[in-house]
Amino acid sequence: MIQSPQNFNFERCEDEPIHIPESVQSYGFLIAFNYEDLKISIVSENCDVIFTHNIIGEDFLNILSSDTNERAFLEETFDRVSKSKIRLPIKLHLKASLLNEGAAIDYLAVVYDSGHHYVVELEPATEFRDTYSAEQFIKLYAMSIAPRFKEMTSLGEMAQEMVSTIRYLTNMDRVVLYKFNEDYSGKVIAEAKAEDMESYQDLYFPASDIPKQARELYKTNWVRLTPDTELPPARLVPSVEESGRERLDLTRSLLRTFSPIHLQYIRNQGLRASFSISLVTDGELYGLISCHHREACYIPQDVRLQCENLSQLFSWHLLAKEEEIAKQKKFVTDEAVDAMLDKIGPANPISRVVKSGERAFLDALNSSGFVYYSQYETITLGSTLPIDLI
Repeated sequence: MIQSPQNFNFERCEDEPIHIPESVQSYGFLIAFNYEDLKISIVSENCDVIFTHNIIGEDFLNILSSDTNERAFLEETFDRVSKSKIRLPIKLHLKASLLNEGAAIDYLAVVYDSGHHYVVELEPATEFRDTYSAEQFIKLYAMSIAPRFKEMTSLGEMAQEMVSTIRYLTNMDRVVLYKFNEDYSGKVIAEAKAEDMESYQDLYFPASDIPKQARELYKTNWVRLTPDTELPPARLVPSVEESGRERLDLTRSLLRTFSPIHLQYIRNQGLRASFSISLVTDGELYGLISCHHREACYIPQDVRLQCENLSQLFSWHLLAKEEEIAKQKKFVTDEAVDAMLDKIGPANPISRVVKSGERAFLDALNSSGFVYYSQYETITLGSTLPIDLI
């Protein structure tokens, strides 16, 4: 059921506990089990699509195919996610005798630590592209695309390469790169889109579009897919009310349901699917790559995780390029300031020097316009408001 916008309290959007929604998007399946005995204690309600019976209480390892050598690897993986607090990809083969007729056996999955449980999220393995797998594509990127960043002289060029790459990989209608300001408002600095899509290039957006608690999650969980805003959620069972358990922390989840406010935000743009990728530098959110599609659009788990790898490369390249540009900018600015100071003298006042070196002066201030006004003198450079208005 789609909620109407008037049912949402947009004024308190930042208070919404989006990391503990107690449901997942139903294109995948969630299974949570205890640390000590690996007994399954929480599942998403749609697991009944896969299994012939309720698997709560079963040993997680016992629902896996017995003819695989995955168990030792899984136990090692559980240990790694506990110690490192990370999410790791795995492949699982379920025990055929436990499955409903027609249910898939092979799954792409991720595992993470959720405080008192290990959580495994499963998605049926699917074919995505005939030409390139996600893994092959990132190798191609690393060998041929990334080295070109060294030759680029602006962040805009790099950002354009990034959105074009992600659009090729995901095949979504529009891909934009938002760059955040210090107050988390921001601007679209690059875009790749279908010809008949409205352009978002150079548009600004307020910080409230992405509330604080969402930004915090984006620093931990770098990729988020909404394949269909009309897809019903799958509740976690047993519920908190039925069992008295704590809410399950889905901070690292790939399947976590989105806030109904966010889903309405997507619909309001005439979209049905979205996919976003974080860009994080020095532990802070630098920006987002946001993908939009007018129809439902599922991106397989392995492709999304390869996009996450790409975002880490992008983030590193963006930081390195910003530092390179800032260093060059400082050098040019220092030279311009020194040159102006050398020209100042009794016969050559500062006002005359500034006017004669207008471009260098504005570049040094990183401004498009400058006004100095006093009862004795007025100096205007570049694009400014009328003095009377000021």
